[in-house]
Amino acid sequence: MADLGSKRNSLAPISCLPDEVLSLIFEAACTDRGSCQSAPLNVAAVSRAWRDIALRTPRIWNAITISSASLFLPRSKGCPLDIEVNVGCHSATERYFALCIPHSDRWRSLNIRTWQGDVLTMFLSARMPRLQSLVASWGGRNARRPPAEAESFGPQLSIAQASHSQLLTLDLDSLYLPLNSFNFSRLVKLRLASTHSTSADITPTRELLHTLNACPNLEVLYLDKIYLSTESESHLHQYARAPIHLPLLREASFHFLSPHTFKAVLTSIQFTTSVSMSISTNTDPTVDTDWRNVFPVVPNLSLIHELKIFLSDDIWDVTGCDFGGKSLLTITCVLKGRRGTSNLTHIVSSLIAFVQHHPMPHVIDLRIAGSRDHSSAAALHDFHSLFAGFPLLTSLTIDYWSALVDAIILAPGEVIFPRLRRLCLRWNTIVHNRLVELVRARNRPSGASVSDSANGGVPLQRLTLVECKDISDSLASELREMAPEIKYRIFAPDSSSADSDDASTEGDFEMDFNPL
Repeated sequence: MADLGSKRNSLAPISCLPDEVLSLIFEAACTDRGSCQSAPLNVAAVSRAWRDIALRTPRIWNAITISSASLFLPRSKGCPLDIEVNVGCHSATERYFALCIPHSDRWRSLNIRTWQGDVLTMFLSARMPRLQSLVASWGGRNARRPPAEAESFGPQLSIAQASHSQLLTLDLDSLYLPLNSFNFSRLVKLRLASTHSTSADITPTRELLHTLNACPNLEVLYLDKIYLSTESESHLHQYARAPIHLPLLREASFHFLSPHTFKAVLTSIQFTTSVSMSISTNTDPTVDTDWRNVFPVVPNLSLIHELKIFLSDDIWDVTGCDFGGKSLLTITCVLKGRRGTSNLTHIVSSLIAFVQHHPMPHVIDLRIAGSRDHSSAAALHDFHSLFAGFPLLTSLTIDYWSALVDAIILAPGEVIFPRLRRLCLRWNTIVHNRLVELVRARNRPSGASVSDSANGGVPLQRLTLVECKDISDSLASELREMAPEIKYRIFAPDSSSADSDDASTEGDFEMDFNPL
């Protein structure tokens, strides 16, 4: 039977491929991190021929874990190794280290998650001249507070690597390693999360700026909850003001940093026009936030043409994209304190203050969404000052915020969004008379020129209603009779074709009334 199976395998079309091609296919199949342990074993179990090829392909055996080390290390021969350490039994970890340490000169990446200081010491003190990626995190019940002795790990690692570091990726979570322990000349990705300095002799932000200045090839920068203590505002005056040039930086994320770290980073780095930035911060509802002081510099605001705004009772989120849809900026602001509907006014005021302090004058497409259907008119008069910051707007979408429809109804002589051509209302409760009033205010009178409308701006050209409540049966005909120049599209709440994005204001809409 075994001979018959071997004969059948030899007749399969894939058996006609050269061994070198199969070897390349095996490598491609075993590169996925989720299957890098099982895939080599599965490949080797198919047939004798495949097993022989798999054993002659050392790169499929280079993902080393505590369970695979004894089998994979001999088969990996001389190829670079990816070492993963996720501490369980301490004695098993010591045996694992004893297997791995003779091959430390082949370590390409080290991914270590532990809550045991001696395990960190063992692995980080190894000689790793070919290391390209170091990911280290302090896990377990005390993950938020790394051990005080963690400060000693950096110097041990720096002695091991000296000036021969090949690091491309450095990712530290809940650990403090002095950044001057590393050679950053080749670094492409830097991530620091929940990192604290416990030494009074260290100025972490100055150390961080010095590090960034030594990363000319940096492409991804991620800072999250770092240096929340140990520094005061007075330290800012000690930092060198020389600009930091990162010409290859394409992603930058800054989340819940201390105020002085925010300022130092944003004012020092010279961001390119291609960078995609993400920022998260907190705001105190009891005081007015001066966003020019919180974020002295926000890059590429003038390049934003599409803006999405999300508001709930305790958060606002802004995402800005360029003409091609590439995300340039995402800012999330979380309201401190207890949650509740009374906070909505504070959230709206905080958002409006941000837009006023950091204007985005070239936005032409705006989407505003609530977490639910806000019918309250609280702070709606303030939205007029928000809307005034987008004089070139041509397309507006409002989701789950019925009260905002009132905010864009024009009073005599009032001008809001003078260039608005496309309006989409999705999942709102529609008041019949108010919607008719809105269309009338934004419609040009019969016989008027195309450039004239009742509000002195560009007349509305397209109106889309998606699954809005309380739409009367007579609304469609009344709108068509009053303003036939406008292209309408109305999706009833039970309409299966009302997809959330397909039913947006983009595209060329013909007159399309669904029976209501």
